[in-house]
Amino acid sequence: MRKRLDELELNISRELIDATSISEPDPSWSFTDDRWHDHKWSISEDGSANVPSCDTRLIVVGHYEDGDEIEETEYRCKECGEVIKPRWRGNVYRKFQSGLTSAFLDGVPLSESETRTVIEVMGAMRDLMP
Repeated sequence: MRKRLDELELNISRELIDATSISEPDPSWSFTDDRWHDHKWSISEDGSANVPSCDTRLIVVGHYEDGDEIEETEYRCKECGEVIKPRWRGNVYRKFQSGLTSAFLDGVPLSESETRTVIEVMGAMRDLMP
């Protein structure tokens, strides 16, 4: 974002961090277990997902060469305890999240508090202009 007032230029930029994971819950997946309990993903707007009809716990499925544990999430039906295997898919789109913000006034770096002050002053000066 660039703002100009007279000869001053305020330039604010924000890094974008690639937060794309290898896979994501498949929103088309649904499953009926042996006791006729229905299961499906519930995906919120922020991208977090769960299977509301299941309890989850982390289980160790192996070890890496360095000895660290390999964990997976196990899903079990809350009503009957059957193990459920929700379907995943490869990501279709890249996902980004906001990173660090930088601000410069005429090329001079500003701290967060200095940036807020400059924005307030620029706004007040703009209000005074005819």
